[in-house]
This record gives sequence, structure tokens and C-alpha cells, in this order.
Amino acid sequence: MKTAASLLLIILTQISIILNGQTYKPVITNDSVSWDVAGWELFEKYMFKLHCQKHPDSLYASLYSNILYTPEPEEYMGKIREDINTGRIYYLDPWFPDEKLIMDMTLKVGDTFQLNSQQLIVVDSVYYHDDRKIIRFDYFTYWDEKIMFIEGVGPSISVIYRYNGYYPFYATCKYQNDELVYVNNNTTHFIGCVLDPTGTAALDTTSDFILYPNPVRDMLYIQINPALQSSSELKIFDSYGRLIRHTKLSGYSHALELRNLNKGLYYVNILNGHSVFIDKLVIIK
Repeated sequence: MKTAASLLLIILTQISIILNGQTYKPVITNDSVSWDVAGWELFEKYMFKLHCQKHPDSLYASLYSNILYTPEPEEYMGKIREDINTGRIYYLDPWFPDEKLIMDMTLKVGDTFQLNSQQLIVVDSVYYHDDRKIIRFDYFTYWDEKIMFIEGVGPSISVIYRYNGYYPFYATCKYQNDELVYVNNNTTHFIGCVLDPTGTAALDTTSDFILYPNPVRDMLYIQINPALQSSSELKIFDSYGRLIRHTKLSGYSHALELRNLNKGLYYVNILNGHSVFIDKLVIIK
């Protein structure tokens, strides 16, 4: 019969194993894994399927994508490998020979993570949901939600967010052997695995908005069709997807001071009722 001391030792040993030898639910397995992924181009949002093929004799899983529900040819998206002891995933895109760390489940609140070559993001919370560990960062995406690392699922902005330096992606659902194992909780843009047709994803891009001059140095002028509502919402994102400015507009003629912004490429988004304007903006100095 085990004594109280020996039982305590066993419990402490198990705690030590958990703390020091933690393993995580794998994102990649030898079986079929796929994701429904949303993308955001300049003028539209769209869905596509992303899947990986992992072979037992290789550390890597190859990634391929195709447009959902259509017979479009698949596109090779690179490779990923995973260390389940740390929950770290590394991505190797088709264009560069160096691996990029795209996920790390050992991070704690206050830790930083290199999102890309120029952007550090900070962990603002670590919690569990549906028996999955989630690491959340203080960085909002295009999808009105902060970036998250989700145990057994991957980054919320998908495992290809470092693909060619472009990452306006969102992983809505994950499948294992064609069985649905994860559904996102983002009800702002999605109904389950797909874009919400009644939300901002279905808004029409119109010519009811005029921005000039473009390229611009200091002052940007905005004209809005008087047939639209008198109130609008303006957002400016930089080329890395960071929200630079968020302004409520009242009326139809506006002058926007941009002198404090660095030169470069930006994206302007104006929402007015059921009309939306999205366009590139180039700032020169």
C-alpha cells in the first residue's frame, strides 16, 4: 500500500512532468489536415481551402491551397514542421530558404513574438477554451479580432500568414480526416466556417467616394456622395495590416492631415451604411 508520502511524491512528480515536459495537441499529424481560410485582398474577401500532406519519413508537411468548392488548380504554399513539446511551428515558404517561427505555445503574458521582420507583438493573455490553450496578442487583424495561437489548430491568421510577407488571412475551421474539429468564434465576419453574407464581407465597393490627391504629401481630401448617409467611419492600415488611424466622419467633405505618417503604402477603408470604399494610398515626402 502506498503511503501518503509516496502518493505526494507521485503527485509532485506528475506536476513536474506537466510543468517541465509539457506536450501540446498537434496541429500537424500524419493524417489529412485541412483548414477553411478567409483572405482579404484590396477589393474583396474570399474563402479557400488549405491542406497539408505529412509523410512519416519527413519532418515537414507540404502545404497546398485551392479555392473552396471549385476545381481550381492547387497552389504550393511551402512547408511546415512542428515540435509538440513546445507547440512551436516553423514555416518554410517557397521563395526563401530560412525557416520562420510562426507559433510558440510556451509564451507567457508580457512575452514578445516576431510577427514579421519589422513587427514585434506582445502576449496580453493566456487562457484555455474548449480544452485548448490559447495565447492572445495585443495586435488586431483585419478581422476585428486579436491574433491568437490556438493549441491543436494553429495561428488564428493561419499557418501561411508569413507567405511572401503577406498575412490578411484567417483560419475559420480545421478538419482532421475531413472531420470538423474546430470552428472559430468570430461572429463579426463569419457564420461558422464561411463569410457572413449579411456582414461587412458582403458590402459593395462603390464609386461614391473620392480621395485626392493620391499620391499625397500632407493633406488628403475626401468627397462622399451626398446621397449616402451623413456619417462614415474611416480606417487607415499600413502595409503590414496595422490600424494606423480610426476616425468618425460627419458630413460629405473632409480634409485629413497626414503629415505625421511616414511615406509608404497604406490602405484606406471607408464604411458608410451598406457602402464601402477600399483603396491604396501612397504617401510621399
